[in-house]
Amino acid sequence: WDSEISTYDTRQQNKRYDVLRVNRNKMLESTDWLVIKSQESNVALSTEFKTWRQELRELPNSVGFPTAYPTLPSSLESDSQLQELTSNFDEVRFFQMVNDPLPPLPEPESPGE
Repeated sequence: WDSEISTYDTRQQNKRYDVLRVNRNKMLESTDWLVIKSQESNVALSTEFKTWRQELRELPNSVGFPTAYPTLPSSLESDSQLQELTSNFDEVRFFQMVNDPLPPLPEPESPGE
């Protein structure tokens, strides 16, 4: 069974990586114009912004399975599209795994507690 489980989990993890990549690419594409504008006007980008984009590019190739998207830089916190994309990390859980590297979700509170 170990081989079957491993094969299944590998397929599911690859599907999760696909979801991460699609969302990551959307985030990068939606901020590309800021990089172009910066280059055209010789205005430096913040370190926070450059670090965030680098962390996105490293998804999902970093060590271990990521548990969240990188934190939005403060300059982008009001961008509703990016807010929505970064808050949807749990959609990767749609592809369930037997040996899931993600921490379990908190149990929902029962009414009246």
